[in-house]
Amino acid sequence: MLCFLVATVHVSFGQIFSAYSQYGLGILNNSSSPVQAAMGGIGAAFIDGANVNYTNPAALSVIEEATFDFGLRLNTRSIANSANLPFTVADGGVNNISLSFPVMKNRWGMSFGLLPYSFSKYKSNATRTFDGKNYTTSAEGSGSLYKVYLGNGFHYKGFRAGLNAEFIFGKLENSIYTAFTDETDNTTGSRLTRSMSVRDIVFNLGVQYTADLTKFENREKGKEDLLLTVGAYFAPSLKVDAFYSDYLEATAISSLSGNPFPIDTASGAIFNQYSTTAVPTNIGSGISIGRKNSWSVGLDYDFKSWVNFNSPISSSKLTDEWKIKVGGFILPNNKSKKYFNRVSYRLGAHFGKAPIIHENAGVSDFGITFGFGLPLNRYKFSNRSLSNLNFAFEIGALGSNKNQNLVENYYNFTLTYTLSDFWFRRPKFD
Repeated sequence: MLCFLVATVHVSFGQIFSAYSQYGLGILNNSSSPVQAAMGGIGAAFIDGANVNYTNPAALSVIEEATFDFGLRLNTRSIANSANLPFTVADGGVNNISLSFPVMKNRWGMSFGLLPYSFSKYKSNATRTFDGKNYTTSAEGSGSLYKVYLGNGFHYKGFRAGLNAEFIFGKLENSIYTAFTDETDNTTGSRLTRSMSVRDIVFNLGVQYTADLTKFENREKGKEDLLLTVGAYFAPSLKVDAFYSDYLEATAISSLSGNPFPIDTASGAIFNQYSTTAVPTNIGSGISIGRKNSWSVGLDYDFKSWVNFNSPISSSKLTDEWKIKVGGFILPNNKSKKYFNRVSYRLGAHFGKAPIIHENAGVSDFGITFGFGLPLNRYKFSNRSLSNLNFAFEIGALGSNKNQNLVENYYNFTLTYTLSDFWFRRPKFD
């Protein structure tokens, strides 16, 4: 199934417009499930036996049953600067596909799936004058990167460790089109196109430790243990294989469509030449406290180093990226016969700095999140089968009018169907 998805992923996932996506590898996906996204994106110390943690592979060891996730997303951005009226763009597609299951319950868990890694889609136009004549330039970019991952997590006496192997693939392209119009209104121009196809394997390691704090409180009968978890993850900066093209074309305007089309390619064109680009070093840590199937709150710090980033199709300089995330959930009573007592309610926020330098200033990133998990199966005093719909909403802003004269207000919605069952458990008979 995953082989088919890899072949068709460029159709399924789609792209969202962002002026800031012209930098680096584009706008990176947060690598968090909708459950995590609703809680500010926390993941370093997040543990949940019913929901996969895409951020820290150590948490895979607590997966209780085989769990299939299929997620959809809807992204909306309102983009404005002082020179233009704001405009809104929207896009949707597949958000995540994964299958996770315990190999040895409470000892070894495994997960594999397909996730978006980054996207780039932008377009800008400008009119300039040279030697008394007007000409227009249009800068445009598009493309997406994705990752297929295989993760394993191991658990021993409160300690957990995990490793994700991730195959990153996809294509990014940008072009600059310049058009000249003469006295007879004939338009000619040129288009410089640069593209990069990426295919390589990277890694993500994670650790967690959970301590039982129950002995420090007055234990109430029937109450779940009070657990404190600390966690960290690390993804090294690696050079990844890239094949790039760089060519200049002379263009003319089609009399039928009004769009430019190539009529000649300049000498010195490069097609599919081997090169390398890089993924950033990613370090994160966090802490959480809570009771299983009741409530939890957590705090994360995430850091990515982009200062040594290089790309054969971009010379833009990047800076280090950081983000602080806070969030949690409450589940009133998962054994109640009242439906809304069995709904998980989630809330969170994040703030930090993006890796982008725009107009000689860093770009801020702030958002608030909320969501809920709806149990779909009819309540029974049995966990034989369990399915949920998990909703996540994110409202935030990238950039500011003060520093960049460009603000992108974003509104993200994700919906995931989660199905858990005993698919791989060997039945026992008395």
